Formats: sequence, structure tokens, C-alpha cells
Amino acid sequence: MATPFWGPQTSYLKYLLRRVAYGLYGLMTSPKFPTGPRLASYSGLIGVGICSAGYHMTLKYHTQMSDELSMHLLTTPLIYRLLSFNASPQKTRIIGTVLSILFTIVMVTHMVMDEFLLHATTFGLGIYVIATRVLKIIPQQVKDPVIRKNFQNLAILGLGSFGLGYIVWLIDEFACRYLTSARHAVGLPFAFLLELHGWWHVLTAIGGYTAVAVIDIVTTEEVTEDPTHTFAWPVPLASRLMSKSSGQGPVATTPVQTAWRWRLKKQAFEGRKVAVENVRDALPKWGNKLNLSSVAPTLFHRESFKGLPFFTTRWKDVKMERLNKMPLSLNAGEDKSGEGPAGKLQRAGLKIFDLNVIEMAKMTIDLASPLAYTPAETAELICRAGVKKGRSRPDKVLLSGISGGCILAFGCAVSLTALTAPWYQENAPGLIKLIGAIVFPLGLVTVILTGADLFTSTNLFTFVAVLNGRLSIWRMLLHWFLCFFGNLGGCLFVMAIIVGYGGIFDSDPYREEIVAFTTKKQLKPEAYQIFLRAIGCNWLVCLACFLGVQAKDLTSKVVGMWIPIFAFVALGFDHVVANMFFMPLGIWMGTPGLTIGLYIWKGMIPALFGNILGGSLCCGVYFWWMYLADAEDEGEPQGKGVLHNHGHDSPSDEESQTGSR
Repeated sequence: MATPFWGPQTSYLKYLLRRVAYGLYGLMTSPKFPTGPRLASYSGLIGVGICSAGYHMTLKYHTQMSDELSMHLLTTPLIYRLLSFNASPQKTRIIGTVLSILFTIVMVTHMVMDEFLLHATTFGLGIYVIATRVLKIIPQQVKDPVIRKNFQNLAILGLGSFGLGYIVWLIDEFACRYLTSARHAVGLPFAFLLELHGWWHVLTAIGGYTAVAVIDIVTTEEVTEDPTHTFAWPVPLASRLMSKSSGQGPVATTPVQTAWRWRLKKQAFEGRKVAVENVRDALPKWGNKLNLSSVAPTLFHRESFKGLPFFTTRWKDVKMERLNKMPLSLNAGEDKSGEGPAGKLQRAGLKIFDLNVIEMAKMTIDLASPLAYTPAETAELICRAGVKKGRSRPDKVLLSGISGGCILAFGCAVSLTALTAPWYQENAPGLIKLIGAIVFPLGLVTVILTGADLFTSTNLFTFVAVLNGRLSIWRMLLHWFLCFFGNLGGCLFVMAIIVGYGGIFDSDPYREEIVAFTTKKQLKPEAYQIFLRAIGCNWLVCLACFLGVQAKDLTSKVVGMWIPIFAFVALGFDHVVANMFFMPLGIWMGTPGLTIGLYIWKGMIPALFGNILGGSLCCGVYFWWMYLADAEDEGEPQGKGVLHNHGHDSPSDEESQTGSR
């Protein structure tokens, strides 16, 4: 067979031409032919397709540089349009000048030094800037809530497709040889599923086109009509599917419930000062117990309000010393005279519906313990935090996952300085293992206290919310997916840039001990052993999260979390996110026999499923069954009376500390 003119065929030309088609479609369907920055955006999309096609046909260095240059030619005009939106002419000129200088520096450095890391990092940073800015501008330009929701779905689709394509591209770049072997092993017709470079082109074509079109619409004029039907396939189809799957579950599914939620939010901003002053004056007259026997009959069935905020969320703004020490017993009943505490609260500005819409039989709110919540209260807080996490914006979840991976990687690096100390490894291995176990929790505790996301701990929070019917499985899986790859990106960044290029462990004793450590951790155990150890690992990690939520003060949180984490490190269990730092570092240091493929199939996947089992089933199912499931069956409020105000702690305060793990 004759050799083709450009050499062996290696391109995925059909994927590249899709970018050209999307760009031309955008130009032809625009109401007015784009000019200036609008034309530059669509031209950049077309340019990516043409330059990529040229590179994959020729496989020459100069066409490779044009291919990578075109990626920045696509993102830079989009960043310019977003940053200069509604800006003054002077600020617009400054933004354009700065972006031009940065673009020139990055591309000249990349072309001269052929530095892939700079190219990949700046491209990823550009995607992040686009994501955050466009999601911020949409609410300003789209006033109608229905159209705004559809438009946000479009933006999330484009940015998610772009981000997923970026991750796939990085995986293909670093694991190309292994993926090639896997494709040969799988064979046709399923080998195309492992053509990650081809999927990179498909995903970025869809994501790039969607991003260009969305930014073009929101930065041109105020959006008054739903533009979904004007987008090219498969964007409208994906948007409809996202709209169907973005419901809020059982919460606010009827007009009555929706109106009630709206009224609750509205009254939270009305008459607050008067209510607080009057309640402060009235409470000392009621003694140590406030028996709300005067509460009017329940207006709605409790199941209609599953997942709604407890009425006590209204109390977070009632700052009273008396309330901090007073146990409250709430019982359903009637107040015919209007002289009871409920009547006084009503006259003070707290409307009666704040007290009577939730069935409060057998509900006790205990304010006496200053140190910790009860296990039932903690389970309810975990469930609420899981709902909050599952409904967070994808860009925030991904960024939080990256932050969590970076912080944990720093903790791993600190523990390695102890675990790889040569003299202790030879003369006191047990002692050095304990020292490493004492040091390692630094990373996990910092992650939890700063509110960053870790894949392992989010297994507990979101799974409990799903079991309790407050979160959909789809949202849970999306959150897991974003957390996992965010953690992976953060760990790899710290491992390669800070530790690897920084030469932290380059000296021979440490390098040798890291090779020995990763050999013992990855090469010697079987896959099923890693799986079983991963179950125990996340069982203990999620217990640490439970104790962290249960404690009320910072010292108690740190001590409570430190103990279970110390235990899993001392026992040598496998934490899938920590291994994202340890194993790639071993590959970096040249551990014999340790490859990316071996780590993924023998280490990462067993640890992943083991951690899911340990966190979701061993912890999540247990806590839900013990403290939340029975409350629903017996007609009791979920959490058996969870207090969300302690004078200094409110529900939002507590959830902000524990709800983003």
C-alpha cells in the first residue's frame, strides 16, 4: 500500500471539520453578520478546526504550533468580550492591551521552548475565567426566570463539555501509549470509545460553539426570548434533557408550596428589627422553658414540606442571651385566648404561619449542650449539607475540588517527609509510621475546615441526601464526577509543579524511600486488597466528617476529625485522592514497574469503588437508617428536633462550615 502524501494517516478530520461547521453555522444564523469582537469569536472557532486539520494531516512542528495557537485565539476573544462587557472605553482598552501582551508572551514562550505545561495551564485558566464570568453575566442580561434557567443550562452544557474535553485531552496526553495498547486489546467496534483525542475534538467543538454563541447573545443585548431553538444540534436536545432533570425533587412541587416558600423568604426581610426587640422583652417572662402549647393546628401535611427549612431558620437573626441557654419544648396545640407565647410572638412580628405549618408533636430543641450536637441533629445537618453540595453550581464544585486536591496534596507531601526519613525507616519503622499518621491529617482537616471538596467525604453527604429524598441521583453523580476530576487536577498540579519541578524530594535518600514506599503501596498488594483497604479508609474518613459536623467549636472539630484520620493512615489504608499524589510522584521518581496504566487499573479504580462503598454504605446508610429513616416512618420531624440557632451559630453558619466538604 502506497504511503500517503503527508505520511501515515493519524488525523480525526471529521471531528475537526465539525468546528468549522459550527463556526459557519453561527455566522449564518446570526441576525446581523458579526463584526469586531463578535466576528473574532466565530473566526477563532473556525480557525481551530482549520489549524487542527492542518496539524493532523501533516504532523509537522509548525502546524502543531498553529494548532495550539488557535486554541488561545478562540479563548482570548471570549475573555476580552466578557471582561470588557459594560466597561468604560478606557478600561476596555486596558483589558485589550493586557490580554494581547499575555497572549504574546505565552505563545512566544511556548513556540520557542515547546513547553506543553504552560500551554495547558493557561488554556485551562482561560476556560475557568470564561465559566465564572458568563455565569455571572447571565442573571444581569436575562430577566425572565424561565429563560434565565434555560440559558444557564446552555452555558453549563457548553462549559461542561469544554471542561470535560480539556480533562480528556490531558489524560490522552499523559497516557497515550497505554490507551493505544488498550485500543488494540479491545478491538473494533468498541475501540473508538478509547480514542480520547477524538473525543477531545468532539467535546471542545460542542463546548466551544456553545460558549461562543452564549457569550455572543448575552453580551450583545438583553435577552427577552428563549434562543435555544437557534442553536445547532445537539445543543437544543441536551438543553431539554437538562431542563427535565433539573427539578428540585419533592420540594415546592405545588403552587401552595411555592407560594409558601416565597412568603417565607419575603417575611425574612420584613419587620425583623421590631420582632427581635419585642421577643427580647417578652422571653424573660416565660421562664426556662417556652412551651408553645398555643400553636395553631397544622395547616399542611408534613410530607408536603420535606426538605423545606425548619421554622427555626427565622430565629437566626434573633440574637438573645436568654435563648442560648433555654431548652425549648414545642408541642402542637391551640391558643384560643391568644395570650400564650405564640400569640405574643405573633404580635411581636413573627407571623403565626412561621409556627403552625410544620407538625411539631414530640419535637424538642435542646440548647443546653454547648459543645456538640446529638447524633440525630448531626445526621440532619449532614443531609442538609449534602443537598447544598449537590445543588451547587458545577463551576464552583470543580474549583472546590481542585482546591481540595491541592490542600490534601500538601498534607501528603508533609507526611512523606516523615515517612521517607531513611534512618527511621531502618531503625524505627513503627515509630515513623505513627509520626506520619500524626502529620497526615493536616491536609484532610484543612480541607474540611476551609470548605473545599474531597471526593471521599462528599460520598457521605450527598448519599445521605439522596437516601432522604432531598437530592436526585443525577445531581449526586454529577457532583462526584466534578469532585473526582477536580481532586485529580489539584493533586497532579501540586505533585508536578510544586514538588516535582520544585525538587522537594530530589536528594537520593528521599528519592529511594519514595520509590520503596510506592512499590510497597501499589505493586505488592493485589487489586482486591486495595479495594478492601479503601473501604476501611473512607469508613474512617466519613466518621471524621461526622465528628467534625457534630462539634460546635473549632478545637473540638479538629480533635474529633484528627483521631479517625490518624487511624486509617496508621493502618495503611488506601485513600483514592491521597494516592493521586503518592502514585504519580512514584512514577515521576521512576519507580520500576509502576506505570500510569497499572496505577489506573490496579490502584485508582479499586480504591475508587472501595471508598464509595465505605463512605456511602458503611457510613451513609447507617446514619440515615438510625436517625432519619425512622423519623419519617413515625411521623416525626427529620433529625428528631435539630436546632439551628445557638445565638452565635445559625443554620447557615453551620452549613457553611460543614456543607462544602
